Amino acid sequence: MGIEIILGAAALAVGLVSTAASTSAANKAAAAQKESQNIQLGQSQVQARENRRQLLREERIRRARIMQGSNNAGGSGSSGEAGALGAITTNVDSQVAASRGESKANTGINLFNQRAQDYQNQAQQALAWGEVFQGGLTTFGNIFEQK
Repeated sequence: MGIEIILGAAALAVGLVSTAASTSAANKAAAAQKESQNIQLGQSQVQARENRRQLLREERIRRARIMQGSNNAGGSGSSGEAGALGAITTNVDSQVAASRGESKANTGINLFNQRAQDYQNQAQQALAWGEVFQGGLTTFGNIFEQK
């Protein structure tokens, strides 16, 4: 009977150690995944800012061309010039707003994906600990039933 208790205790100890190691590895993996997602998010934000700067550069060029063309044609300050400039401004503002909205959406998606992964990790850890203790109880139950 003594050897069965020692073997049962050893099995429980091995289960505890392996579950603790698995939990530690899962936490490290979750942290690495979070860092990866943060890097991807940062990269997409940099790209979005660069796209907005490019849009604004192109707007300045178009605006200057319209104003120069209007000046050359003798229609500086005309309603045609004002309408063309207004249309450019509206178009660029719309594109910048869409870009900012996309960036905010990506941030939100990233946040909730990470939360979901964290909860899955916690659930898996809880199941693993439950299995260890259930296995330990079963082992000790079997030992004492054999008596």
